[in-house]
Amino acid sequence: LLTAFLLLSIDAYAEEPKSVLYNWTKHCKKCHGEDGVATKIGARMKSPENIYDAMKEKSIEEIFESIRDGKKKMPSFKKKLTEQEMRELAIHIEYSSLVKSVLDKRGRVEKELNDIRNDYKILPECENGL
Repeated sequence: LLTAFLLLSIDAYAEEPKSVLYNWTKHCKKCHGEDGVATKIGARMKSPENIYDAMKEKSIEEIFESIRDGKKKMPSFKKKLTEQEMRELAIHIEYSSLVKSVLDKRGRVEKELNDIRNDYKILPECENGL
């Protein structure tokens, strides 16, 4: 019975892995903002205007190395985060960069389609259904 209690106690006191959102909020948001856009502090430290734009051509490994080792004025996080937490942040940044790229492209395509629709409406030869 004592052994069972001790085993259950160990699990209760084991440190649970922190979520990407928790780590982003605690370690990244101050400079890179909630949505990846540099804050005033980030701008003063010469952080990229948008971290997702800046990292869109980088591999997960390159992003991981920046988090682990630091880059320019950004400090190293190897003493504050586990390797798994740094990798999860790198994956989050890479994924968010990809999503932002797709959404940006979608916005450009929608604008082009609207421009074409507007041009089509004003063409005189199209008014009669030609």
